[in-house]
Amino acid sequence: MRLHYRNAYASATIQRDMVKVKDCLLRFAHFLGFRRNSEYVKEHLNTSNVRTTITMASIIAAIEVWMIIRQTTKYYIPRVQEGRIEAGFANFWSYTSNFWLFLFISLSIICFAIGKLYIKNQKFRFILNMTFGVLSLATALMVIYLSHIGTFANWNGHKYIYTNFFTLLIYGLGALYGFSVIFYSCIAYFKKIEDLFLCQTIVSLFGIACLVFGIMVSFSDYLGTVRVNGVDVLQNKQIICFLTMIVYCGVLVVYRPIVSFTLLGTAFYVFYKLLLSVDSIRVLPDGDKVNYLTFVLMLIVVVSAMYSQRLNDAIKSESLEYKAKYDDMTGLYNFDHFLAIVKDEMPSKESAKKAFLFCDLDDFKAYNDRRGFASGNELIRKVGEILSDEFGKENVAHVFADHFVAFVDQDGFMEKVEDVRTKTMAIDPEIAVHMKCGGYRFRIPDEDPRRAFDKARYACALCKGKDDLHFVEYDDELHRAYHLHRHIVHDLDEAIEQGYIKPYYQPVVWSEDGTLAGCEALCRWIDPRYGFISPGTFVPALEGTRQIQKLDAAILEAVCRDIHESLENGRPIVPISINFSRLDFELMDPIAVLEGLVKKYNVPKEYLHVEITESALSGDIKSLADSIQHLRDLGYAIWLDDFGSGYSSFNALKEFRFDVLKIDMQFLSNFATNKNSGVLIETIINMCERIGMKTLTEGVETEEEINFLRSVGCGRLQGYFFGKAMPLEELQQKIAEGTFVVTDHFE
Repeated sequence: MRLHYRNAYASATIQRDMVKVKDCLLRFAHFLGFRRNSEYVKEHLNTSNVRTTITMASIIAAIEVWMIIRQTTKYYIPRVQEGRIEAGFANFWSYTSNFWLFLFISLSIICFAIGKLYIKNQKFRFILNMTFGVLSLATALMVIYLSHIGTFANWNGHKYIYTNFFTLLIYGLGALYGFSVIFYSCIAYFKKIEDLFLCQTIVSLFGIACLVFGIMVSFSDYLGTVRVNGVDVLQNKQIICFLTMIVYCGVLVVYRPIVSFTLLGTAFYVFYKLLLSVDSIRVLPDGDKVNYLTFVLMLIVVVSAMYSQRLNDAIKSESLEYKAKYDDMTGLYNFDHFLAIVKDEMPSKESAKKAFLFCDLDDFKAYNDRRGFASGNELIRKVGEILSDEFGKENVAHVFADHFVAFVDQDGFMEKVEDVRTKTMAIDPEIAVHMKCGGYRFRIPDEDPRRAFDKARYACALCKGKDDLHFVEYDDELHRAYHLHRHIVHDLDEAIEQGYIKPYYQPVVWSEDGTLAGCEALCRWIDPRYGFISPGTFVPALEGTRQIQKLDAAILEAVCRDIHESLENGRPIVPISINFSRLDFELMDPIAVLEGLVKKYNVPKEYLHVEITESALSGDIKSLADSIQHLRDLGYAIWLDDFGSGYSSFNALKEFRFDVLKIDMQFLSNFATNKNSGVLIETIINMCERIGMKTLTEGVETEEEINFLRSVGCGRLQGYFFGKAMPLEELQQKIAEGTFVVTDHFE
């Protein structure tokens, strides 16, 4: 047994060591540049090199201009003044041909780099690159043609065999460079392809040409002689040109460290061997050997650091750009980037045949509660894959949570929607997740994609809560409803300011004598454009956009103002009940608003009753209980509205203290034929009496209902039998006419 454990431990140690070795080798390979970079990183590194080229080529171009001017004043002008024009030009050309070649190459690559980075006009870029590419190629060919006689004539001399070789190599590289620029320009313009390899080749050829030029010039200087007392003596010149050009090349060609190491190392080795090849004439000092080697090693380190920095920047930039375009969870486009892509496609004629599809998983919260958030996230990913398979990944985006959007072809998309629904339900057969979808077919070519998306989402919202409805398409009827919805959402503030929204008052009477016990303030929106807008339309719209608190605050202020004016004018006053919802407590401080308006209009608190809808009692009960108790402490009567409307919880009656319980009108539906209705109402009233709560029943419409409710002890009645909600002026008129008799007691 002990031997078994020892062998197992040794095996684990070996495996761990192998992993470390593999990791070290992998890190070293990455350091050398042996890693598979993404296309984005490759393009980023290439762009960095191209951007560096502008600076380096500008320096070289300036130097070439200076050298041409220098050679002109030193050789050509004196020869012309002596009358030897032909000899002067020949001498001038022999000393300046390389400078002219590098001047045109430098100008060409500057234009090439600027065009690639900053010029969007393809035609202008093509003309610019072609012009300087042809100039570079023509200059190189002309230099080769005019210089070949003198160059080959000197090949027999050991002293010039290397310099002549490098001279011809420079001319060849210049010609190849010019041809590459021309070829790249044609490919980019006619084929619409920005070839990355060709671009790197152009920059590399420029860098290598500079490096070869540096070797040639510095080696020629090293071989140069001066006449001293009639004897040719070797000069001891610096090799600044080689060192400068090797720096240029090192900075320009930063694609992978292994490429830089190989290129710079080879250049140094060749130059070093050239220097050693003339040791019979002059011995290379040891100090120079050390300095040259140190310089190249230092340059390799600098180039490696540059590559590492550029690579890290590229990876970070790619990560940021990915997050700006894609959703982390699904790998699909995020919504903003998706809209930008669609907007770019809209001007095309094909966009008129497209449709927006908004998808929403029904009751996804319940799935999360049952399976957990990890499973919920996995469900979202699988749904994204299903949509991608059906419509194409480039046509789908993850909006947020369980919402998706797709930009699809109009032909046959209904069948694909059904396939998506079927596959979505099959993800978890035990909990069949249903997908609700809304569709909108583009009607005009340049329609705003965000507006189109809103229409598809609006259509989808009509499916929510309806088990038998899974897809709604935006049509003319929905078009009218959609614009009404937008009007409600966007013009709420104006409607409040202009008085289009105002309270209507529905009477509440005592069951014993029918006198007016109070009124409930109900919101009515009378719009000059759309006429009467139903609360069933504007309340859900404002709740969905979390603006309902504006409406409730406006109604509360209007009620306080009406009470204040009635008191000021000596008109009869009855208590008014106002409604607060769960969202009011989330989106504003209703207690502070209520207290502020009561003080502003000097309203006695006994004339305001606060109704809390029963649906508000779900969720954070503790916080709401504290708020309700605070209202009671401030002197307001608290009513529970819509008891039995579908959210009933008798436990809430244990946690909260209410003064009045309003029995929902649903209990009176089919009262004449359903005996259970009466039994339930009587039971609720008896329960309220035992816990010290008064009762009010809504929806009273018949004498039979009144008699029953009076017999079982319900204190207050409200319904169409006594009157619909009406403006304040109509209510006051009915009181004045005696239709309503104001009670002399309100409790």
